Amino acid sequence: MRLKRAERLSRHIYDVEKMMDEEHGKQALEDEQLYSDIINHRRNLIGIKGIDYDSHWPGTVSLIPPGTAKNQWKKDYRNMRESMIYGDTLNFEELLERMQELMERINSLKFGKTKK
Repeated sequence: MRLKRAERLSRHIYDVEKMMDEEHGKQALEDEQLYSDIINHRRNLIGIKGIDYDSHWPGTVSLIPPGTAKNQWKKDYRNMRESMIYGDTLNFEELLERMQELMERINSLKFGKTKK
């Protein structure tokens, strides 16, 4: 899949990083029914053409922008830090390290895809 735009998307990984170690974030991640409901909601009600929602299940999740898109996301994050994100923030490389950590947590979950 080719990313059509990166503008204003990096704020989402910023938000996820802020939640990933909070108790409600940890509980949400371990809730198999919630996880399944979110994927199915995205697939059936918001579905974006070209997105493989089956790749969102534990074991196949990737949270790191691919190849050339990474530079677009880095630029976007720099812009977000200047205009929308206040206070102390991680630099882009640190943010990606945190996404790698979260990705490993997700991919180690013991539940997986169920057809709906």
